[in-house]
Amino acid sequence: MASKELHPALVSNENEYKVLRRLRLVAGILTLVLRPQEAHCPVIRLIARELVTRLVLQPVMDFASQCM
Repeated sequence: MASKELHPALVSNENEYKVLRRLRLVAGILTLVLRPQEAHCPVIRLIARELVTRLVLQPVMDFASQCM
């Protein structure tokens, strides 16, 4: 990065969560995990996205940042 500002995800846990939620990675994971009829339901997609972000991606990112 050219500027000395931190990436928005590094400012706080809430910002990290917001950045992770928008990743295409989450959409890819959901297409692998959800059945086609479930994938077409917005409520199920929303709940699944929140679960994957909070219970999988955020802990993995926290663990990876501690290892560095």
